[in-house]
Amino acid sequence: MAEFKPCIQEQGMLFPPHIGDLIPDNHLVRVVSEIVEQLDLSDITKKYVYQGSEAYHPKILVKVLFYGYSTGTLSSRRIADKLKTDITFMWLAAMQKPDFRTISDFRKQHRPVIENLFIQISMLAAHMGLISMRHVSIDGSKIKANASKYKAMSRGRLKQEISKLENEIKKLLDLAEQTDRKEDSEDKPDENTLPSGLSSKKERLAKLEQALKDLNEQKPEEKAKNQKEADKQQINFIDKESRIMKSQHHGVQQAYNAQIAVDEQVGLIIGAGLTNNPFDNDQLIPLLKHVEKTNGRLPDKITADTGYFTAENINFCNEKTLDAYIAQTPERKSKKNPFNKINFIYISENDTYVCPEGKKLEYAITKTRNKGVKERVYHGVDCLKCPSQSKCVNHKSRTGVRHVYRTQNDPVKESMRSKVQSEEGKKIYSKRKCIVEPVWGQIKAIQKFRQFSFRGLEANTAELFLVTIGHNLRKIFFSMFPRENKGLLCN
Repeated sequence: MAEFKPCIQEQGMLFPPHIGDLIPDNHLVRVVSEIVEQLDLSDITKKYVYQGSEAYHPKILVKVLFYGYSTGTLSSRRIADKLKTDITFMWLAAMQKPDFRTISDFRKQHRPVIENLFIQISMLAAHMGLISMRHVSIDGSKIKANASKYKAMSRGRLKQEISKLENEIKKLLDLAEQTDRKEDSEDKPDENTLPSGLSSKKERLAKLEQALKDLNEQKPEEKAKNQKEADKQQINFIDKESRIMKSQHHGVQQAYNAQIAVDEQVGLIIGAGLTNNPFDNDQLIPLLKHVEKTNGRLPDKITADTGYFTAENINFCNEKTLDAYIAQTPERKSKKNPFNKINFIYISENDTYVCPEGKKLEYAITKTRNKGVKERVYHGVDCLKCPSQSKCVNHKSRTGVRHVYRTQNDPVKESMRSKVQSEEGKKIYSKRKCIVEPVWGQIKAIQKFRQFSFRGLEANTAELFLVTIGHNLRKIFFSMFPRENKGLLCN
């Protein structure tokens, strides 16, 4: 009796199986194929000119792109390789083998259509009962751009380099002129040769001047608060629309800020957007509008973290009668500071504040800040006698008295703080980290999307929608086969 089963790699079969027989019925690739079959691809097909040789069917290219982004195969070269070696890709493409350039060109030419396909898949998921719109959580993540942060230069540095090159070019031209005069006096033949290095310096000068022009178009120098801020503004030579951003785990990097809205039911992404603004505070309203565009209405309830805590965002939610829970923003760097302004209680009856030590701060004066914003200033009454004065009052204060500033937006913010800090608010807000944060983890770990493949905001927005489509296809798949495929494709 043999110890092992025979292993003959070149063993043939009397009746070769159909390739589909080798793929399980409960496999992701079948779900991707079935969903694409139901999509309206007329926006793609109408762009074809039916002349010359036959083209690959758009359905095949859409299927392999969607399946690639679902399984972490993002590049057109890797997809083309899979079409030759991976049985699931081979079945999906009906054994056809478009090369990487065909796949890449297709993705590039039909970028404007990808968002519409994302919306169609969301509508299909809603029809399947996978989107509830009861509770939606919002979060952003800094995704590395296809450019190095070391290829960026600030406006101040650009000006210095331009001035330096102009001086070097002037010196070279002066030297050339002196050489010409000397050769003329010695009756030497004129060879019309340029000084060594002049051509390369002129090329570099032209690039720097163009970069400065592009930066001035993106961020006009006159709109900066001061010259110091203007000189710090940067532009990247590789991807001009990317920005230097600070991420939580990877420090400072050249990146884009990706935003997603996730429905609580099965974790489907129902809204997305991309910006080169590193801050989240201006992204809530555009993202909610995209959720409304995708799903036909706004959700019943949303949760968002401190990056979205602004009066404008809160007012928008109130106007739309949207039950929002947006975490408070500490007004000092130290979140654990007991003398933070958020711990001062405003008493509307007598227009005073009460500090954590129980002492009053009375209204003193109204000041007008930038853009005409008026602030009411409240001064501490007994600060000099308070035992916590050194902890509460800024050490740079000349009077030794604590000041608190109140604007017209403070009542809106205080209402939201109280709402989130209530027992019910804490219970609702605590769900946010279980709804949206795992989605970013799945996108980065399972779909292997940690860096954009393209350059420019428009191209990368299209890729973000491809990534969200890939995620949603996986969620639809797992909702259809929750037990049999637990943990599948998660390695």
